[in-house]
Amino acid sequence: MAALTADATLARSLRPTTLACLVWVTACGGGTGGPMRTTFDPCEPLVVGLDAGVTDAERASVEAAVALWNRVAAMRLTTLDPRAPVVPLHFQAAANAFHGLYDDAHGVVYVNQALASDLPACTVAIEHELGHSFGLLHVPASTRASLMNPGNLTVGPTPADVTAVAAMWGACPAP
Repeated sequence: MAALTADATLARSLRPTTLACLVWVTACGGGTGGPMRTTFDPCEPLVVGLDAGVTDAERASVEAAVALWNRVAAMRLTTLDPRAPVVPLHFQAAANAFHGLYDDAHGVVYVNQALASDLPACTVAIEHELGHSFGLLHVPASTRASLMNPGNLTVGPTPADVTAVAAMWGACPAP
């Protein structure tokens, strides 16, 4: 529980920085450059840690994203497991153009809370940011349809996205 409290404190202190990063990511069209600094092995138990005050809609989006990644790639994601590493996920107010951000320096996911009113779009935004936490980079839409297309709110994990995760971590063993 202490780790979650520290993460919440970190999240509050990062909010101005996060907004600046969101502006940079949007202005620059997102990064397709170097590897993520902090990544999580999705084949090992991994908790998507939520703030205590999440709404039912926000929780439903996270649970749908976790269930989809688990189904298509045999991942071991959950929202509850006190023994597993945690990738914190925070919902925050942001301009409509900002869907989410993976802060790879700190291993934290941020999602625009306004998306929670659209379950499918919010779920894809969470799947996308979790993809970054697994080490996936943006894939230009001109290359192929991908969960990892910048600004994507409609395409879930594709077979090529699952293959990209497996190339980094190995294929997750079936549960």
